[in-house]
Amino acid sequence: MRLDWPSVPHWWCPRTSFGGWRLAWLNLLSLLPGRFDCWSDTFRMECRGGGQCRSPAGVDVRPKTGFESGMGVAPGIPGGFGKTFGPLADALEQLGWSRGGDMRAHLYDWRLPPADWVRPGGSFDRLQQEIEAAADEFGRPVVAISLSLGSLYFGAFSRRHVSAAWAERHLAAHISLSGTWAGSLWAPLAIAAGGQDPESQGLNPLVAALQQDTLKSLLHSTPVLPFLSPAPAVFGKEALVEDATSGERYSAARMGDWLQDSGAQQASRPRFKWNYNAARQGYACFGVDTVTSITVLPPGQGGRRYDLHYGDGDGTVPLPSLQVCEDWKAVAAQAGAAVPRNSSNDGSSGSLSGSKQPATHVRHYPGMRHTDIIHSGAAFADVLEALLKLGSAAVESHSSAA
Repeated sequence: MRLDWPSVPHWWCPRTSFGGWRLAWLNLLSLLPGRFDCWSDTFRMECRGGGQCRSPAGVDVRPKTGFESGMGVAPGIPGGFGKTFGPLADALEQLGWSRGGDMRAHLYDWRLPPADWVRPGGSFDRLQQEIEAAADEFGRPVVAISLSLGSLYFGAFSRRHVSAAWAERHLAAHISLSGTWAGSLWAPLAIAAGGQDPESQGLNPLVAALQQDTLKSLLHSTPVLPFLSPAPAVFGKEALVEDATSGERYSAARMGDWLQDSGAQQASRPRFKWNYNAARQGYACFGVDTVTSITVLPPGQGGRRYDLHYGDGDGTVPLPSLQVCEDWKAVAAQAGAAVPRNSSNDGSSGSLSGSKQPATHVRHYPGMRHTDIIHSGAAFADVLEALLKLGSAAVESHSSAA
């Protein structure tokens, strides 16, 4: 992040970032009373018609280079910071891959909505150029490895931004880890709850009480969150949210109505929608408890505002969203693909014998939570096995969508 603010929320907020670029993600100092407003105003987005979103005037934000980046709450807070692809990159480096050589990171601003991904000169155009450069340099198609939102991002890129012929030539496979293919209730819940911590049923303990409104405003203005709401095509007409006061019930198709009724008018605006499947696919899915429905409680019940109902998922993404890949595997099998059994609990579809339907491989990791997969030895072994099965094409060139 680089600052040259024409105005600041408070006189004590820095107008410039002395020394050039600095880390934009939260740190412990950012959470101090009086400082959170300063940080929030640099991190928020301003959106115009058509879904075009930018940082405020005088604020430049760019992704941190490399495979490591902030994740979770903040660096310095136990359990709140992860190195994203760092552990996987470290392990592959020990086996002969090289950072910046045949192992490259694609960087994009995860706050931005899909309308910004697809604009001319946007992150999809840049990703296409990066893949073409890597494939040309090594003479092989690339393997993309993605995490969480990155899976939906790369799936949209490979299905909607480039042609099937381009994907056939430049992409060997897509290995998706904890893919948020059909969305999650945590995204609209974060917007609706605002400054509240829905699990502790009170104010967010990391942010001072006087700054809860600032946190709510920041969440309302983060344009990618509504896009991550549950997809109606997967979750159907089942009520996912029920307001115990009004009796109103909200299905996946009515998440925008719930956000508007909860006071998040900006976040409830219609967003660009994609289909979900990728042109090349390897998939990992696993199950532990996660939020599958929500009851909004009447005021005055001991401070509790939300009753969260749990079901199968990975702690962040519900099982139907994770298991979209199972449908792709079934389609591949119906197209005439062989379906070998690689292990006692994993299935995969093999080559398609002339069919254009991509093969889909599924791995399950029972009890593993959403981002823990990055640190999992079992998941790394499956990623490595997939890379080796893909042969020299994968060994010599691959790209990452974080």
